[in-house]
Amino acid sequence: MKKSKNLLKTILLGIFGFPVIFGFAQHEVHPCHTNEKMDELKASDPAIALDMEQSRTELEEWTANFIANQYSPNDRSAIYTIPVVFHVLHTNGPENISDAQIYDALQNMNDDFNKLNSDWPLVNPAFLGIVADCQIEFVLARKKNNGSCTNGITRTYTQTTHADLDDDQVDAVYAEHGNWPGNKYLNIFVVAEASGAAGYTQYPANWNATSMSNGIKILHNYVGSIGTSNETKSTALTHEIGHWLNLAHCWGDSNEPGLAGNCSDDDGVADTPNTIGWTSCNTSGISCSSLDNVENFMEYSYCCKMFTQGQKARMHAALESNTGDRDNLWTPANLSATGVSTPEVLCAVSFTANILEICPGESVTFTDQSYNLVTGHSWSFPGGTPSTSSSANPTITYNTAGVYNVSLQATDGSSTLTNTKTNYIVVIPEVGDPLPYFEGFENLSTFPDYDRFTILDEDGDEEWDITSGASYGGNNCVYLKNSGTVQQGHWMLLCLVQLI
Repeated sequence: MKKSKNLLKTILLGIFGFPVIFGFAQHEVHPCHTNEKMDELKASDPAIALDMEQSRTELEEWTANFIANQYSPNDRSAIYTIPVVFHVLHTNGPENISDAQIYDALQNMNDDFNKLNSDWPLVNPAFLGIVADCQIEFVLARKKNNGSCTNGITRTYTQTTHADLDDDQVDAVYAEHGNWPGNKYLNIFVVAEASGAAGYTQYPANWNATSMSNGIKILHNYVGSIGTSNETKSTALTHEIGHWLNLAHCWGDSNEPGLAGNCSDDDGVADTPNTIGWTSCNTSGISCSSLDNVENFMEYSYCCKMFTQGQKARMHAALESNTGDRDNLWTPANLSATGVSTPEVLCAVSFTANILEICPGESVTFTDQSYNLVTGHSWSFPGGTPSTSSSANPTITYNTAGVYNVSLQATDGSSTLTNTKTNYIVVIPEVGDPLPYFEGFENLSTFPDYDRFTILDEDGDEEWDITSGASYGGNNCVYLKNSGTVQQGHWMLLCLVQLI
């Protein structure tokens, strides 16, 4: 049934070019599908299966040797800094989460991995002595793979956000934003559909070490603790990063918590007691003859607060190993190439408005989204009151009907950049045309005519335009190529509008 629903959704999107929502019940989201996805990959290609097995054996041997002979748990100087990019795939729905939600998620990640989360002292006292500061830092990348500027966030308008096809989601980002190699960045793909799970990733392996697919898929409502997500779901990314750094679930290398047989399995970590695995927060739970570490980030208890010292050592081993190229991420050369270790400088000026079309006397609040460093602002608002501002997020009132440009000049103290958005704010006349109202397109040579129409095409893909190729009465219509190309034949035509 699930596949047929997805097929119907795809057909409707292909016909109409926008989501058509019916009363289908949303399927239950599983916490994690990392193990299922790895099994799928093994089944899909014998060569991948062989590489994954060889990589796993190689990494386990390295991990045992590293912990026995190289790892020093008391070395506080070892800080692993990892460049991160959030790729938001969306169709302008709730999955197009805000920058603020992404920043919140990044803060949560850093808190969880560095023993800065406020709730870690609340873990069962039996485990307080082994709560780990993992000394792993996550920083948004400031340079793309080609060396140009980024704020560590990409946004891609694509129907694949609602699909189960992993490669299509990665390909959609690649097509618009280029390559983000998996051995240079931790790629986090924020989507509306993640194969029925909250998220998933892959253990370190050589077959896809440099690929963008060497990353994490996560549902938008499991990113951070604000916006579409909440505090309960905020550790899902921490859990997936744990897998990405070679941690198994606490009950072992499977996705079936609660089975009695899990007591004989193991996660390869000495200080996490064997457990059947928990899907509830029983902090006094004993399932395999000893107290379980129910509040571990690699559990499904949804009251997760900690990594152990043994898990920390295992993650450090993964970061020091060349299996999966995790050892390249934190090198000085890569931190420089991704802009993480270089001083912040202003490299792009951007801004948004909370509303683009208003009536006379109403106000618009503008938000500066420039990056990566802004120390001063100089706004220009022709037709607005006030007409200039030095605030980061000013509120401007427009009293006269018209169409107005907005300009922002930003500085980092040494360089200055400007961004002007033409015909950005539309103030509609208070008195409209009398009813009944008829609108034709015979006298228009270009579209839109800002006295009558407003088009918002933030993604720069397709918009309404004039055509003489079809008409109802007269010569002209306006049309929308709502499937991307004329050749696909999906047009939406508007020949005459009558408002009564």
